[in-house]
Amino acid sequence: MDPEINYFIIRKEKATKIFTAQETIYNPYFKIQTVLNSDGFHHLQFSSNRERSGVLGFGGYRR
Repeated sequence: MDPEINYFIIRKEKATKIFTAQETIYNPYFKIQTVLNSDGFHHLQFSSNRERSGVLGFGGYRR
């Protein structure tokens, strides 16, 4: 398997586990529970109709 694809698959599985294991998180700024859903995940990836790079290990950013 292509190393780039394998890297993406591993990161995708990790993100899926995080989002399915914990439906909400406490947001200290707003002082409320915040829902983790696909809309929020999409917002992390895209901002102002531009793709972000480096968010959550996607877009070429590697640790």
